[in-house]
Amino acid sequence: MPYIINNYNGQQLAIVQDGTVNNTTDIKLVGKNYAGFGEIINENFVHLLESFAGATRPPRPVTGQLWYDSANRVIKFYDGNRFRIAGGAEIGPNAPVGLATGDLWWETDGEQLYVFNGTEFILVGPVASGGEGVSQLTSAVVKDLSANDRTILKVTVNDQVLSVIAKDEFTLNSTVNPIPGFSAIKKGFNLASNVTIPGIRYWGSAENADNLGGIPAAQYVLNSGLQSFADQVKFLGDEGLTVGAGEDIKIHVTNGDNGNLTNQVGSILNFRVNTGAGSAIVAKFDNANFLPNNDNQGSIGTTAVKWGNIFAYNMTIDGGGQLTGNVVGDVEGNLTGNVTGNVTGNVTATTGTSTFNNLTVTGNLVANVTGTSATAQKLIVDGTTAREASTGLVNNDIVARDANGDINFNIGNGTATNAAALGGATPSTSADAGTIAQRDGNKDITARKFLGTATAAEFADLAEIYASDEEYEPGTVLIFGGEAEVTTTSVFCDHRVAGVVSTNPAYLMNSTAKGVAVALRGRVPCKVQGPINKGDLLFTSPIPGVAVGLAKDSAMPSSVCVIGKSLESISNSEIKLIEIVV
Repeated sequence: MPYIINNYNGQQLAIVQDGTVNNTTDIKLVGKNYAGFGEIINENFVHLLESFAGATRPPRPVTGQLWYDSANRVIKFYDGNRFRIAGGAEIGPNAPVGLATGDLWWETDGEQLYVFNGTEFILVGPVASGGEGVSQLTSAVVKDLSANDRTILKVTVNDQVLSVIAKDEFTLNSTVNPIPGFSAIKKGFNLASNVTIPGIRYWGSAENADNLGGIPAAQYVLNSGLQSFADQVKFLGDEGLTVGAGEDIKIHVTNGDNGNLTNQVGSILNFRVNTGAGSAIVAKFDNANFLPNNDNQGSIGTTAVKWGNIFAYNMTIDGGGQLTGNVVGDVEGNLTGNVTGNVTGNVTATTGTSTFNNLTVTGNLVANVTGTSATAQKLIVDGTTAREASTGLVNNDIVARDANGDINFNIGNGTATNAAALGGATPSTSADAGTIAQRDGNKDITARKFLGTATAAEFADLAEIYASDEEYEPGTVLIFGGEAEVTTTSVFCDHRVAGVVSTNPAYLMNSTAKGVAVALRGRVPCKVQGPINKGDLLFTSPIPGVAVGLAKDSAMPSSVCVIGKSLESISNSEIKLIEIVV
């Protein structure tokens, strides 16, 4: 019967037939009844003792098998894919494969030690590669001219220092610790001098620089972006400067000393100012006019800051505008609008109606006039006859106010928009006898009694004032009892139930009494503990002031205990203010 050979994990390695030797592994597996098995077994023990020592790896390894690599004099183990160093570093000119994180590799060509981080090999040291001169980044402590210690970093390539990095500025003591190409060390990154290393410089893009070509950067003007200048900028030629991609605007001088702002391309020249929320155009020139940006916009001067004089051949005021102030000279044409002030000369309006406000005319006024004149002897009001004004009852005169501001007339035809009294009765917001009822500031009317029929009410319940032993908020369930007339109860189905404290009664009985308004009939908000269904009867509960429904299958109490019926449902046991019918 053959042997079935399993490894430590129980996996089958080989089947060894009777009387045979199996060579699946690097040790020979002997079958049952094999002649000469003793020599084979003893050799197997020796191979295990010497860990298969040899310069060539065992040909049939199993995971975990040891091998002494006599050529490199190291113990290695088989990880299922390859033999790896059991201790120390992998050795060779090329990076080994199959290493685990933390494994070491000694690179024989450069004579440098690396560690594997799981992805790549990281140099441990030395920084300088063998056979290429010293190339490394090293820290050093050097002396300055005052014998102070200064810590620096030196960048060395092939035995030559290319750069020095320093935290502070100092002058190197070249006698004590010379560094070729370096003397005055600046704070930051320093390159060796061009004398020591010709052509050395920074290559790439610098985000900033103090100087360019030896000239401070602040003295340059960029060809794009917003520029600012701390000093005065001068353009000494009369040609000045141009602005815009097409040289649209030109600032220049003509005739020796005449300054010019010339629009060289377009026909519009805008004046734009900051409004606080951006910028806006307030005025502009076109080919022949000085204009606002939009029609009926802006002012020339203000009420506080005015121009001294405006000289013009013509002035046109449109759109219901105003001309305020003194006008000296003849005004010819139509004058439409209000005139405030004195008019010296003749005013003639041949068509239409002239409207004036407090007009004083020295001269002749010939026009159809509406408004008020400060001085006028007579006015033509019927198209034919000039009539005088009178405070008395004079036929065919114009009615004028007397010293009290009153107008006297026999009969007035028309509609009065205001009156101090009506039929001798004055208005009042109080319930005073013989007055006209007037709405107060809340638009309500107050009276002792209202006689008539109410067709509607704003609210929904009938309530009456009852004296209470304390203040109760709307929706509280009350009973008759306590130190006053009504109070709360903690008795279930209390037959003394009175009603619910009303929120806004539609009709309140005994309204001048002190106490709380108790809803006796109608729809009212009430404090109710659930669960409750719409339409359920409500009774007093052990919780003072709160109504409750009947539990399922409970006997029906006397009708004298019923508060009302629920208009809403509550699915849980919380207490809510819901609408009920008392």
